Amino acid sequence: MRLFIAIGFTPQVRSLFLLHQNRLRSCAPRGSFTAEENLHVTLAFLGEQDIGAVRELSSVVDGLDDSVFEIQFDHIGRFGGDIWWVGARKNIRLARLQRTLDRQLREARYQVDERPFTAHVTLARRCIVRDEQLSRSLCGPIPPIIACATRVSLMESTRIGGRLTYIELHGHDLRCR
Repeated sequence: MRLFIAIGFTPQVRSLFLLHQNRLRSCAPRGSFTAEENLHVTLAFLGEQDIGAVRELSSVVDGLDDSVFEIQFDHIGRFGGDIWWVGARKNIRLARLQRTLDRQLREARYQVDERPFTAHVTLARRCIVRDEQLSRSLCGPIPPIIACATRVSLMESTRIGGRLTYIELHGHDLRCR
């Protein structure tokens, strides 16, 4: 099972990300665009795990003692030239939640990413824009998209009928203030 831990969004918030994805799509002759229902912020990527890990990872997720908070996404960027994303403004609450999760995963003996956490929503992979000047013009500030982090989910990444599908295996609601 290919697993990760993430924060998802309401359909209303996802539709705002799609506006930027559609703009990108209109400028790119090819690319693998994230399906609307798959838009999320990854807090931890765990990779291939056996089915027995689900119970332990669910306990780790349930151990996150945090309350609901806002995340503002305010810029578009790229990783490696062909992975396009919408990035989150610096957010102390999100960073603290991710660090806590990272620490708890390490304590449970899971491998965690050593790279610094960059909160983002991936719009497309292997996405090549027609020319570099146009690519540069697509990157940069955007009107803020405000999302409310209300739930942390243990997710499975799988293919169903050839389509990449993310399935929530366990969810933990953040508490109301």
